[in-house]
Amino acid sequence: MEINRVTLITQEELLKLAKLSCINLEPHEVEPLRKSLDAVLGYASRLQNVAAQYPEIQQTARTVNVFRQDHAVLCTDPMVEYAQAHENNYFLVPMIIKQS
Repeated sequence: MEINRVTLITQEELLKLAKLSCINLEPHEVEPLRKSLDAVLGYASRLQNVAAQYPEIQQTARTVNVFRQDHAVLCTDPMVEYAQAHENNYFLVPMIIKQS
């Protein structure tokens, strides 16, 4: 017996997302993909609800580098010499943004 639950993504939303993502879906692929994506969104929603129950954990959670201390090191190896184009110890790269 399936529990009545809210649909988190409709076929129309899935087709719009596929179009924006340049993904061509065959008609027979739409509903199975919608169900799968709906299950993923449902799981993410449940995780979000669980996390909301423990705000003290969210406040203390932070990214920590547990492997080593970061130290700035002067690089004396002239890597720039191996570049195709360099000048005054700088890499030269083609301009990709036009200046106005």
